[in-house]
Amino acid sequence: MRANTSENNESIMKWFKEEVAEGENGIIIYPNLQTFRQIYTEYVKDQLAKTGEEEDDDYNSTRN
Repeated sequence: MRANTSENNESIMKWFKEEVAEGENGIIIYPNLQTFRQIYTEYVKDQLAKTGEEEDDDYNSTRN
């Protein structure tokens, strides 16, 4: 997948969420460092939020 514009940034995040299954590989070609930083930041935020939700679920299930 080629990342050229901010519109593509949204489609790349959608691609991460819907097309690439856990354990699969993919390649993205970034036109510049700024684009890489934007996409990477969004991806990390999403992953941290997902991890936080899973930890909350685990904590709540052990307390009940």
